[in-house]
Amino acid sequence: MDAQSPVLEPLPVEPPGFGELARSFTAVTDGIPNYTLDVAAGRLIVLMMFGTLSAEICSEALKVAMRKDRLFNDHDACFFGVTFDPDDRNLRSLVNADFGVRYLWDFDRKAFEKYGLIRNGNLVPAIFLIDRDFRILMAENITETDKVMKRLEAELSALKGKEAEATAPVLVLPHVFEPDFCQTLLDYFHAHEPAESGFAAHVQGKTINVINKTLKRRQDVTIEDEALVQAVKGRLEARLFPMINRAFGWQATRIERYLICRYSCE
Repeated sequence: MDAQSPVLEPLPVEPPGFGELARSFTAVTDGIPNYTLDVAAGRLIVLMMFGTLSAEICSEALKVAMRKDRLFNDHDACFFGVTFDPDDRNLRSLVNADFGVRYLWDFDRKAFEKYGLIRNGNLVPAIFLIDRDFRILMAENITETDKVMKRLEAELSALKGKEAEATAPVLVLPHVFEPDFCQTLLDYFHAHEPAESGFAAHVQGKTINVINKTLKRRQDVTIEDEALVQAVKGRLEARLFPMINRAFGWQATRIERYLICRYSCE
């Protein structure tokens, strides 16, 4: 791998093109050993696969993108830079920003291979603009970073004022749990002591759980019975996950927690 002199040539046919689903991958980022790209879906994503900042065209491209880092507020848009060079962190002090700008460390080059950016043993550094449905809007050589950033600005401008008008991107899916199983869950809830559900808040530099009934009122029971956990998991995997994939083009791979939650009518 010639990291010092990335090959500048038209992108090979293997990378995803306009309208295709972006390819998710898992890599290391600051504080997270396994960050999966598709968890950022739902906002515009600039994915810059530069490989190493020792290459001048890559370091210059990153500077071009970061001149407009104000666009990456993590709500409407975010930025991911992908590198395989440990010196980008150890010598060049590349770290995540507080919001919207993250770097992924692809030391085994699996992400670059997945995106078809390795040709004849050399890296073809590239930049992608991914839409809110996790589809490719632009796929360009890294020298076209300015063009990608201008398109990002145009897309963000077009989105202003439309969120309130648009239908929420949700999937309403009945018949995931049969009535008898719903009753089993209700019985489990009533047989256990529910806990007040809070929310995470950033207080004095720390993330803590806060209970504030003026903002949220919910009671939770954690499912600790393994047989019931497996019963929920099996139904979700068989009945919900395929529908999520069909509707959003995203494959769910894990369930964070198994909770039965109650919002009281009052």
